[in-house]
Amino acid sequence: PISIGTELFDLTDGLKKLEEAASVSVIPSGSVTFDFVFRRNDATPPAVLAEAPDDLPTDDGWADYSGPLDPDLVMERFSSATLARICDEVTLQGHLLAHAYLTQLAELLPPDEAAEVGRQQAAGVAGVVAKRLAAALGVGADLAGLATVLEVHPLLLPRPYVGAAVRADADAVTVALGAAPGLEEPDGLGWPAVLAGDRGEDVLAAIVACVAPTARVASDGPRRWRITAPDGAAPLPQPDTVTLTEFSTGATFAFARRG
Repeated sequence: PISIGTELFDLTDGLKKLEEAASVSVIPSGSVTFDFVFRRNDATPPAVLAEAPDDLPTDDGWADYSGPLDPDLVMERFSSATLARICDEVTLQGHLLAHAYLTQLAELLPPDEAAEVGRQQAAGVAGVVAKRLAAALGVGADLAGLATVLEVHPLLLPRPYVGAAVRADADAVTVALGAAPGLEEPDGLGWPAVLAGDRGEDVLAAIVACVAPTARVASDGPRRWRITAPDGAAPLPQPDTVTLTEFSTGATFAFARRG
């Protein structure tokens, strides 16, 4: 049982009247008991993580973490295929954390304001991550480099949850969102829904400005964007959302290799 004070439900005045009428003293709290009932859901949930890629080796490290606890665990001990799965899990956790924050914010702000905060949050984080990925991968500030970054950007991963597809050709990069669980969240506050919503192209524009600043983003249909590099286009400045995000010490965090 859980003890609940009568003042939480404005019962204190009524309790005093009861004490006066019965000439007794009553403890100003009550006990509540309840039961949890769990029901099996036989429906198959949508897959939100991809299987390990077939083109990555499975014998160059651990396939799982079934051994004793290792307080000095380093990612390099896992196989390449397993690391790909771990990366998918980490990107999904990022989406869930951002969604949890916006869900709480939606209890304090009107829906349109909460969605606007989500758009700015996604743009700022996406731009910072894009800069770090571009530096880590050593890509050029062009469409080819941008396509490489977008292919591995956590905003668009894991693919089964976000439904993103990135296609590059000679003169453009296309990003599209298909049907996916991330777009079906009831409150519409997950990053995939923010990207697909009003001014969602601003989130992609932050990535573009941080990797290929002379490129431009334009809508190419519902949940579809085309990124081109017009001749003579002036470089875009870094968005304020990215600059603000870079104030966080987490923006420059780096893992140290321990051998």
